[in-house]
Amino acid sequence: KKEVTLILTAVDGGTPPRSGTVAIHVTVLDANDNAPVFSQAIYKVSLPENSPTDTVVVRVSATDADEGQNGEVTYEFNRISDKAKNLFSLDSNTGVIR
Repeated sequence: KKEVTLILTAVDGGTPPRSGTVAIHVTVLDANDNAPVFSQAIYKVSLPENSPTDTVVVRVSATDADEGQNGEVTYEFNRISDKAKNLFSLDSNTGVIR
């Protein structure tokens, strides 16, 4: 649940007993407990070697079932050679590789 409301009542030992009640509202924040899932398991692309610079090669797409910031997906290259870094670019927001 996104929200939980608890009612806390305190009673003293006096005669007559007196009591006080307060409502406690708890907002449950989403944990980052879901991994991003890509729309395809494998992206396979063929590209002619004489393709112009800035040609869109492929657009990768992933979603995350978490809510709020934890559900936002950004993209980045990992373990890419310097040569490949100079040939390809990746839009961190859209997943477009050029």
